[in-house]
Amino acid sequence: DLSDNMFQGTLSKDISELSYLKELRLSKNSLSGSIPIEIGTLLKVQSIDLSRNNLSDRIPATIGQLENLESLYLQDNQLTSYLP
Repeated sequence: DLSDNMFQGTLSKDISELSYLKELRLSKNSLSGSIPIEIGTLLKVQSIDLSRNNLSDRIPATIGQLENLESLYLQDNQLTSYLP
């Protein structure tokens, strides 16, 4: 759990290297930019929490490919689209 650590910057496209990740918890930081489309390669992920950051742009459609995803928290960002 990497929440509430004052991280700044963007989410890297290299997130795809974390293929065995089951939980991605980065809430309450200062992450900005868009959510990379490569997030859709995290096929084992069950929970994603990117809430309370400064993320913007569209929610990538690749999130819809995550068949094991049980919970997704994106509130309190500046995202401009609906879930795919």
